[in-house]
Amino acid sequence: MTTDIRQALAHNSWFTELPEDCQQSLLSVARLKNYVAHSVIHSKGQAPNGLFFINKGKIRISNFTPDGKEVVLTWLTAGEWFGEISCFDNLPRTHSATVDEAAELIVIGHKDFPQVCQKHPELYRHFIPIFCQRIRLLFELVDEARTLPVKLQLVKRLLHLHQSAKDTQQPLEVSQESLALMLNTTRQSVNRWLNELQAEGLIQLAYNKIAFDPSKLQIYLHNESG
Repeated sequence: MTTDIRQALAHNSWFTELPEDCQQSLLSVARLKNYVAHSVIHSKGQAPNGLFFINKGKIRISNFTPDGKEVVLTWLTAGEWFGEISCFDNLPRTHSATVDEAAELIVIGHKDFPQVCQKHPELYRHFIPIFCQRIRLLFELVDEARTLPVKLQLVKRLLHLHQSAKDTQQPLEVSQESLALMLNTTRQSVNRWLNELQAEGLIQLAYNKIAFDPSKLQIYLHNESG
């Protein structure tokens, strides 16, 4: 099992840049776990339950409004880590994590993680880039919500999803319903804006797929928001 996990992490730059003894300690407590689609990995407010690496699949990170409406923050795909915040501050989960597509995760248990960090305090500095990435994304989303029309927020989300996609040469695979959840708007509104962008020659639509040249969308965004 440890061999399988090491092979899964062999192409993850964050893990391979760790000192060899840190890698070995993490591997010694890591385990592979499979999740079926729609299963909940953790819910907002839940006690910490570990650090996760996505080997296969797609994870939806979201919150719920008081009336039960889901608001999606982002999707995470193969090669990404999540769950680190509660592992460090030992406080309840800030968001829910749900399996969108059947997933294989590498899990480092909540009790094991602090023991590894205590043994290898140099691990803390390796988590700084992950935290900075999360904070930058949060600030960007807050700024977008306060300053941009929702149509331009949609363009920003398309660019963000493209950047984080496993294969950026392929059309972006995302449903209009999913985009509506991310923007806290209706699918009908997303459909209208996507068709407008297609009419302007900026994107090409297919079933649950959106193809585009990110440089053209960047120029469009700059012109419209400037």
